[in-house]
Amino acid sequence: MAPRRGVVSIVVVPLLLLAVACSSSKKVSTGTTTAGSAPAGGPTVTAKDLTFSPGTLPVKAGDTVTFTNQDNTTHTFTANDGSFDSGREDPGKTFTFVVPTSATAGTTIAFHCEIHAAMKGSLTVS
Repeated sequence: MAPRRGVVSIVVVPLLLLAVACSSSKKVSTGTTTAGSAPAGGPTVTAKDLTFSPGTLPVKAGDTVTFTNQDNTTHTFTANDGSFDSGREDPGKTFTFVVPTSATAGTTIAFHCEIHAAMKGSLTVS
């Protein structure tokens, strides 16, 4: 006996909705959080005039780095090694990344904007 369409829909539709919900969320790696406003103090990187400032930022293991989009266009803050990815951040939005406590001095975490290939920067653990 062939399955009824209604029964198949009951199973397939929720699975499709779950797949869409999971694929639309921001990719967040271990030690990474997103935030609507920058925490007080701590190292910061700003996206403005299609550049990251500072281009190289010294950080310590455990630091919370705040990335802020002060440009008039959307940017991403994406680690080359996949350790963080903000997804698309509109003007005025922030993204934070906690440097793993296991990071050793001399470790460099390079990052870029996936939308604007010339935008590159790095965090260097001291």
